[in-house]
Amino acid sequence: MLTGKIQATTWSEDDPQARCGGQVYLVGGAVRDTLLGLPVTERDWVVVGSTPEQMLRAGFRPIDPDFPVFRHPVTGEEHALARRETNTAAGYRGFVLDISQYISLEQDLARRDLTINAIAQDATGRLIDPYQGQQDLAARRLRHVTPAFTEDPVRILRTARFAARLGHLGFAVVPETLRLMQQVVVTAGDDLALPLERIGYEMQRALAGDQPWHFFALLAQVGLQPIAAIPDVQHTAALLALRHACSLTDDPGIRFVAYALLGPQLAPWCSVQARRTTRLLTQARRAWSQLAQLSTGTPEGVWVLLQQLRAWHTDGPYTAVMQILQAQQCYGALLTRLQAAQAAAAQVQADMFREQGIQGTALGQALQAGRQAAIELAWRG
Repeated sequence: MLTGKIQATTWSEDDPQARCGGQVYLVGGAVRDTLLGLPVTERDWVVVGSTPEQMLRAGFRPIDPDFPVFRHPVTGEEHALARRETNTAAGYRGFVLDISQYISLEQDLARRDLTINAIAQDATGRLIDPYQGQQDLAARRLRHVTPAFTEDPVRILRTARFAARLGHLGFAVVPETLRLMQQVVVTAGDDLALPLERIGYEMQRALAGDQPWHFFALLAQVGLQPIAAIPDVQHTAALLALRHACSLTDDPGIRFVAYALLGPQLAPWCSVQARRTTRLLTQARRAWSQLAQLSTGTPEGVWVLLQQLRAWHTDGPYTAVMQILQAQQCYGALLTRLQAAQAAAAQVQADMFREQGIQGTALGQALQAGRQAAIELAWRG
């Protein structure tokens, strides 16, 4: 069932959209999300029957000299000339663009990945839906538009991202599209041209959604490396950790490390997240290896771990690492004791010793001794 209502689009005669020399249509995510009753965060437009020269004369600003996309001078929204693509080489850049002003809206929509993203709306609010995207929205199907889906491997990532973003609504990839995704991976083998920056972009957006585990589960299902190299039992545990992490935090980096913690195959993907994520994975893995020793260890081991995590500093990784470890749903009682020890040590502040006249190097020594004593008391208590 579709709950959203499509509204007509109006603009004044002096608006660049009215002066660009072509027909302007709202396309893609804005139409899809409106029909689903979801918030619309950005609007993209396609312009049929215009040329780059006409767009410039109307006041639009070019975004990329090699790509026919322009920015509205007032709203900043992207307006792309209708185009047709011919595949000439492997990879998502292996295309020749045809931006003739005679390209039709239907031809432009045909190059899109999924039918739910291939719906357009004209200025009156009328929907143009040549590939039955509305039916797929109602049936909660993620389905490719044409067999040309296989020409761009990035569409595998995008489909996985939509599976994550719309999973809470019951969307799933249809079998024929799943087979095409698997075909792309098998045919390309080690030559699958997926740039790391695009992996990072799609993964970041998936991790920010409600159910990011669908992203990784689908990529494993189609055989994408390095995820497909993770043993099934291990990957199931990683997906469960990710699900639990999502109940603890909205932070994409923490969510990813919770998923990747026990999967060494995934370490290279940290670099496409952010430098902070790589550091966080190293810190979390070190803390994980130390946890098992704490159950039979001494308070000194607790002190060392908390020091490493800068547990009483607001800029330290302690909170993030604790969420990552909690997501694994192991060592629950031990983590509770560790948190109690940290809380006790955090109560010991430098001002307590300054009031006693302690300063300089002696202040640092007294602060450390006070925190160690607090940890020992809490840990043995």
